[in-house]
Amino acid sequence: MLNTISLVAGLMILVVMAVVATYFYLTSKHQELMEEWYILRDKLRLRLDRLPLVLELFRNAVPGETALVHSVIEEKSKVWPPEKPTSDVVHKHLDLTEKLKSLFEVAAKHETLKHNLVFLSAKKDLQAINDEIE
Repeated sequence: MLNTISLVAGLMILVVMAVVATYFYLTSKHQELMEEWYILRDKLRLRLDRLPLVLELFRNAVPGETALVHSVIEEKSKVWPPEKPTSDVVHKHLDLTEKLKSLFEVAAKHETLKHNLVFLSAKKDLQAINDEIE
């Protein structure tokens, strides 16, 4: 009888230790994930901070593309303010990235933007941030 009680007590201690170890493991993984999200969120904010300059320069140089500018602004409004990491948030940012790529493709065809150093610098910054994000 004493052996059975000792065995049950030993098994209970092992179960409790396994639960505690799993809890600490999951907590540390959650912390790592949140730290990565905060880094990503800061990069996303930086991208959003740089976006108005690019849009203003683009709008002034290519007045016929207001629909594209408005679509980028609309996508931007969907991702601000940054939320907790979810697949929906990721998809919204990917949509914004695609709109920016479209904008840069149109910009590449316009001579005024090809030679505008401010636009080229802002574009380079945005593309570098996009590369870090991806």
